[in-house]
Amino acid sequence: MTRHQTADLEPLSFGGRYTLLRRLAVGGMAEIYLARQAAMAGFEKEVVIKRLRAELADDPRIIEMFLDEARIGALLNHPNIVHVYDVDEHDGIPYIAMEYIVGEELNELCRRGIQHGRFLPLEHAVELIRQAAAGMGYFHAKRGAEGTVLQDQPLEIVHLDISPTNLLVTQDGTLKVIDFGIARARGQRTRTEVLPGKLSYMSPEQAARDNQAVDHRSDIFSLGIVLYEITVGKRLFRGTPADIVPRLVAADIEPPTFVRRNFPPALESIVMRALEKHPSDRYQSAYDLADDLETFLRDERLHSGPVRIARYLDMLTHAARAAPTARSSTSTASCSMASSRPKARPGPNRLPSGRTRSSRRQTSPLRSAWSSTSCARCARRCPCGLRGWLPSVDVNISFRTSGPRSPRSPRRSMTLRRADRHRFRLPWLRCRGPRTCR
Repeated sequence: MTRHQTADLEPLSFGGRYTLLRRLAVGGMAEIYLARQAAMAGFEKEVVIKRLRAELADDPRIIEMFLDEARIGALLNHPNIVHVYDVDEHDGIPYIAMEYIVGEELNELCRRGIQHGRFLPLEHAVELIRQAAAGMGYFHAKRGAEGTVLQDQPLEIVHLDISPTNLLVTQDGTLKVIDFGIARARGQRTRTEVLPGKLSYMSPEQAARDNQAVDHRSDIFSLGIVLYEITVGKRLFRGTPADIVPRLVAADIEPPTFVRRNFPPALESIVMRALEKHPSDRYQSAYDLADDLETFLRDERLHSGPVRIARYLDMLTHAARAAPTARSSTSTASCSMASSRPKARPGPNRLPSGRTRSSRRQTSPLRSAWSSTSCARCARRCPCGLRGWLPSVDVNISFRTSGPRSPRSPRRSMTLRRADRHRFRLPWLRCRGPRTCR
């Protein structure tokens, strides 16, 4: 979907029940509008109208895919899936009326966090993917409704386009899976003439065009790519199609600890299981993936949820509003100070940057204490030489509150416990080698 093509419209009656207010986006297949639905007794509701592009209205294959999206969406009712309200046609062109989600795409959220120096915290990233896995587990396990041809039979719905652009994060901290435009379900005609989905988020069997092997586990692989990227902070498959397809088919994936040494081992095992090459080695259900992610958050004592995610979104919004004010006030203050104060010439003990030659870089007390109070027992049992974690046993350390070089400050003691290791995810927290206990 092509974003940033919004345009305000004159209120335009549409379909007899809706009034178009604004164009939200334009894609290769449809146009997205914000509309208002009005009814008796002052009832009003904002909805989204997804209208097939006029130049594609004569292609029966495109119309069939568009109506399949409406039929699949009408069957689903889950808090982590976009709701479909209505399907009809206007001037001979079909359209879908669906839920209006006030939020942003997951990739836009991550990009906004990078801009303000507040990247999506690990616990929130895991919670968002847990919500996506819960929604996927719902439509993967969906069965036919009572009174239909496929009553109580698995519908075998496969999204085929799980990617950050199809995962919306609402303002209240809930994730929604959207865009079932190329989804596949039981009873539909198999589309062999096209390669659906985004190449960087395809499963190996999907990239190899093996339609017989593509099932719900393909969506789990795609979600695993998203989980990898938003927790590691790096794109997994990037480049030209000639470079990406062989890597996808071979499932050539570096473990997260190859990129971030302090990546949680328990989360790494979850990510790598979701990214297994063979579908039989992956999670067999998205519900299992969601359950493991929830267990990880609980075991590591990481707290997240819709309320906490909503607070994080509010923090990004306040940071965006404060950034222009801070820049303007800083530039004004610096200009006034430069005009009113003569330039000082560097003295013998002053550097041009304002630092004295005797100033030293402040060393973290935990870092200094760790490098000086390790013990042989810790060094032998600690896995952090590879992972960058704290030792697997409790270690007592002592340090000065004002820094390791301040002889006047009182010394304090603390215990680094194995259960608290998730609070110190820094690469320098690793063993320095066997030492004698003091």
